[in-house]
Amino acid sequence: MRYSVLLFLFASLTVYTQQTGKIEYSRFSDQVPHSNINVTLSDSIYNYVESTLTFIDFDDCNNCDARAHLISAIIEKRFAGVKVAKVWMFANYKRTSMSEKYRFKENIYLSYDGECERWGYHVAPMIIFFHSLGIDSIVIDPSTQDSPVPLSKWTASLLPRDEGVYLIVKDRKYFSFPDDENKRFEDMKEVWTDNVDKPLMDEDCSISIENIFSARNIIWDPWTYRHYINAIRNLLN
Repeated sequence: MRYSVLLFLFASLTVYTQQTGKIEYSRFSDQVPHSNINVTLSDSIYNYVESTLTFIDFDDCNNCDARAHLISAIIEKRFAGVKVAKVWMFANYKRTSMSEKYRFKENIYLSYDGECERWGYHVAPMIIFFHSLGIDSIVIDPSTQDSPVPLSKWTASLLPRDEGVYLIVKDRKYFSFPDDENKRFEDMKEVWTDNVDKPLMDEDCSISIENIFSARNIIWDPWTYRHYINAIRNLLN
């Protein structure tokens, strides 16, 4: 299941290029269960995220890991039968295997729409589903897209010019990626040992809430903060 789904998925994307940028698909991606949804339901999921999760500042160029963590958990809680993974995209300079190559080379970042131009990585929730023509995928990312979009379109929108990227799909419970002392992604590490077995409302969820809330509210009072935390807890119960 793991390789049949992911290899089919990645093969269907081919090596999409924008200018001369190329995508490398990780052989260490996790098994991703498919969901029993259709395009109409994917639109409903996106609309729910955008209209209901008003505590999230989707224009914030930071905190993508916090957004993806909460959105993934809430989608699975609110939509029965939907299984969510996270798709991570890394600029090549961010990878430990590329450290020597980028020792004297200028870092080339992921960017989006001329606004968020210095991303070493980006992460968003992804759903894989079967349909009459085969297997497809959608990414739910209101920070960069105005609708649910195929993985290929999401990737192309972030792909830097004249430079490659690394794409890996992991279980939604992973909050962070393994990195070295220089904050580079350990892209040759097969097993991520982050918090995959922790419950939804763990410290990572609390960190996500605080980061997201702080991004929207420069000044906030304890009462308002508790109100949002309770609202998010209700969405996850």
